[in-house]
Amino acid sequence: MTASLADNSRDLLRIQAERILSQRQARGLMIDPTVLGEPGWDILLCAFIAKRKGVSCCLEEVAGQINLSIGLTERWLTLLVSRDMLVQKGQFFQLSEITNRSLTRMLVAQIEELHHFTEMPRG
Repeated sequence: MTASLADNSRDLLRIQAERILSQRQARGLMIDPTVLGEPGWDILLCAFIAKRKGVSCCLEEVAGQINLSIGLTERWLTLLVSRDMLVQKGQFFQLSEITNRSLTRMLVAQIEELHHFTEMPRG
């Protein structure tokens, strides 16, 4: 199934990452995000989605997308770059290759688990 995920014109990996981010944003409407917020994770999801779309991320766009101040987003970005999870190129950033591989493996496993679950006999 892994090969078909990469070849699929609908890009199931990007769709899964977008779904996770959307669920997190919906949760933030019901529960104060300062209580359950994970800005680092949200930034990584945004960078993964951008990579799958073939574009880089910029600080302002990501801050707006995850509803975080520029300053706080920049601090998280600096931390993620220092941990080699993101690569910064001027005002743009993108996932490091190792983080991209890790997120890809995680998303593939989630999709395969869901696929397995939906194929289970009911009764």
